[in-house]
Amino acid sequence: MNYEKKELLKTTEIQSPVVSVVLPVYNAAEFLPKCLDSLISQTLEEIEIICVNDGSTDDSLSIIQDYAGVDRRIICIDQENTNAGKARNVGMERASGKYLYFPDADDYAASNLLQKAYETSEEYQTDICVFASSMFDSQTGNVRPYRSSVRVSMLPDKKVFNTDDINGNPLRCFVGWAWDKFYRRSFVTENHLQFQEQRTTNDLYFVMASLLKAERITYLPDCLYYQRRNNPQSLTETRHLSWECFYHAVTKVRSELINMGIYDRYEKHFINFALRRCIWNLTTMQDEGAAILFDRLREEWFDDLGIKDHGAEFYDDPGDYEQLMLILQATEHEGCSAYYDYVIRRLKLENQKLTDPKRRIRISPHEVLPQDLLIKRLIWNREQRIILSEKLKQLEEKLKK
Repeated sequence: MNYEKKELLKTTEIQSPVVSVVLPVYNAAEFLPKCLDSLISQTLEEIEIICVNDGSTDDSLSIIQDYAGVDRRIICIDQENTNAGKARNVGMERASGKYLYFPDADDYAASNLLQKAYETSEEYQTDICVFASSMFDSQTGNVRPYRSSVRVSMLPDKKVFNTDDINGNPLRCFVGWAWDKFYRRSFVTENHLQFQEQRTTNDLYFVMASLLKAERITYLPDCLYYQRRNNPQSLTETRHLSWECFYHAVTKVRSELINMGIYDRYEKHFINFALRRCIWNLTTMQDEGAAILFDRLREEWFDDLGIKDHGAEFYDDPGDYEQLMLILQATEHEGCSAYYDYVIRRLKLENQKLTDPKRRIRISPHEVLPQDLLIKRLIWNREQRIILSEKLKQLEEKLKK
């Protein structure tokens, strides 16, 4: 408990909160106080903070109870362990605010997040307000803008828009997490939107379906949220234990497009979106799950998602098509599985790109970098070359055994 902020805590319950914060909590004791401190210290005070403890086995529940004891805006719900999707749905049922917000328990918010999002949503009468964010590295303490969370170049030149106004693939304009989005609760309930009740990727369907259905969306360029990275206990870092969850989310998005009667119009967008999700999960997952996923993609899921039915010109990102070909063309040889053959080919290709003088620094043609950021990019490039070389060495030694 951050007792220095005790004078800010509320001793009376807010009778009519304008924002309901729904916070799923599972074994987050190490980072939960920082998250809760950032929520109770919001400049917008008319809020309720619904903490749903999802069967934590650490001190998370007692931390929530301690905070609730000094700030009556905090509501503690304790349930048996299921998943974050179920916890969010339970929290939504309890919510009474005009707006909904869904942070993660190991992250933290800027003090004016709710105030800024609320005032903007009220001004423009939006269904969804999306805002900028930053990444906070748990190991180094470094904070840097999360530039890829919103593809700003795809946004229309107007304050209020919907997905029809987006310049490009609307399924790839925003990332499928909920913590950088602020929702009007009546919009969510009227459209019967729920989080998928699965271990990981429980928010992808909720976010994509909400964006497709929203008539009024706005974007705030203000950095209002800090996502923690390099937390080995996070669900993101343990997706190999639930490697199939993203596929269920992607197919549910497809079902929503069909139900809305717009799949034919969105088919190319969807297939490109699905391929990106497949590649991202495969390349960021630990080997024990990635190897299983690799086989499933080649044997079933690429076919089911319609990914293998098109030529290179169909795909928005040449790099995604390049990865698709690497996956499909990988072969088993000399005791090396097709999966490890793919990994070696991928790492060698990445290393080649990093060492190619013409491609060494990855900068968009539309990107102008000041000197300090260019230096950081150079340092990043050098670090990546070292990491890739070490990965290749370790993998080749592993295959020789």
